[in-house]
Amino acid sequence: MAVSINYDLCEASGVCATVCPEDVFEHHGGRTAIVKPEACTGCWICVEHCVSGAIELD
Repeated sequence: MAVSINYDLCEASGVCATVCPEDVFEHHGGRTAIVKPEACTGCWICVEHCVSGAIELD
């Protein structure tokens, strides 16, 4: 499973980092980053909580 963030859409709320059960994301200094892409299980929780639609799973 490949997870990505469309930074043109990202509002940098950090909600993805908060809800991800696998700690795939980190939110620091007003920016969200994917730090452990290999840990993504494809549960879609981050996608469901991202109000801007910036997170994509392939």
